[in-house]
Amino acid sequence: MWRLIGLQVLATVLVGALAWPWAGVAGGVSALLGGAACVLPNAWFAWRLALTRAGEAASFFVGELIKVLLTVALLALIVWGYEQLVWPAMIAAIIAVLKSYLIVLIWR
Repeated sequence: MWRLIGLQVLATVLVGALAWPWAGVAGGVSALLGGAACVLPNAWFAWRLALTRAGEAASFFVGELIKVLLTVALLALIVWGYEQLVWPAMIAAIIAVLKSYLIVLIWR
C-alpha cells in the first residue's frame, strides 16, 4: 500500500518536472498541485486502512467516501486559489497518479 503512495509521489514529481520546461513554473506547480490533490487523500486512506481491523467493510466505504470528497475539495481549492493554473499539466499529473495503480498491479 505504501509502495503505491510512493509511486504516486514519484509520478507527480515526474510530471511536474516534465511540465516545468513545457509550460514554465506555473505548469510545474500546477502538475505538483494536481498530483498532490490525489496523493494526499490516498495517503490518508492508506493510513486509515492500516489502523482499522480487517473485515470492517463499513469503515472501508466511509474512508473511501472521505477520500473522494477530500480529493474533490482539494482540486476545487486549487482551481479557485491558484490563478496561474495550467490545466493540461494538472490533468496530466492526475492521470499519472491514477494510472499508477495499473503499474502496481503489473508488478504483482
